[in-house]
Amino acid sequence: MSVNYKKALSLPGATKTALVLPKNISFDEWQEVGQKIISCTHSCMWWLGDWWAYGENKYGERTSQAVDIDLAPNTLTDAGWVARKIESTRRRVNLSWSHHREVAALDPAEQDKLLKEAEEKNLTRCEVRKATRDLKTIKRDAEPLPTNKYRVIYADPPWKYSDERNLDGYDSNAASNSYPTMSLDEICALPITDLAVKDSVLFLWATAPMLVDALTVMDEWGFEYKTHIVWDKVKPGMGGLGHYHNTNHELLLIGVRGSYLPNGEKFDSVQVVKKLKRHSEKPEHFRTLIDSMYTSGIRIELFRRGDSPDGWAVWGNEAVPI
Repeated sequence: MSVNYKKALSLPGATKTALVLPKNISFDEWQEVGQKIISCTHSCMWWLGDWWAYGENKYGERTSQAVDIDLAPNTLTDAGWVARKIESTRRRVNLSWSHHREVAALDPAEQDKLLKEAEEKNLTRCEVRKATRDLKTIKRDAEPLPTNKYRVIYADPPWKYSDERNLDGYDSNAASNSYPTMSLDEICALPITDLAVKDSVLFLWATAPMLVDALTVMDEWGFEYKTHIVWDKVKPGMGGLGHYHNTNHELLLIGVRGSYLPNGEKFDSVQVVKKLKRHSEKPEHFRTLIDSMYTSGIRIELFRRGDSPDGWAVWGNEAVPI
């Protein structure tokens, strides 16, 4: 049935907490009301996403101060990210928003291919998720590490957590739903030592539960731990993901191979920077900070998500190489 969404948004008898139906409503009329509600439910995440993306584009930081809505953490930013990644002309009415969210991290051609397949084969959201993971893993494994040598190495490994949180209600938070994760052994096995010159530095991201694993990786890659930077994500009480407390920080570990002290600026060990929209995406503030610490030397960012920053080589399944 075709739904007039403008009329559906103003259903007679609808309030914030109830729907009061006429006593003598016919079966067909009752069915029509239900269909309108269901259609609106399927569309509301797209509406939220387009609304939020518009606000971020036009009003920037003011957007986060504009509303006080009782939603799960990151609901609006996640919806806005999906809306920006998948323009309205490529959205498929026969697939749910969740289907589209599973492919949002892919490039447009890959999105269209998987969405078309999902529509034609009536794939579930979980089946689309698996196909997306498989495609990302193939891309990552097909891309060899560079053959150059680097003095500054910056890495944000795709940690595989023991709790992947694939239950309903946790889909947008699981790392494996946003990118292909790697086990500790797989990360340690990467020949990063071969990328480093004799005197070099490694900046390695670690979440709180992966701290011991990160120190293991640093050692296996041939670097000695020296210190770390704390990233305060400016989201008090909004983490909700820790088993013991709300985890609102990450650690940027610093390790050295040989001898390579900073030759630039010094700064506070705690950096307060607002969290970005995509799962695991790190603010450019930290790469700029690394540039200010080490003003010379060839540098590379591993597991980069996005375009190449000036003066850096990149490697990763979502990186755009220089």
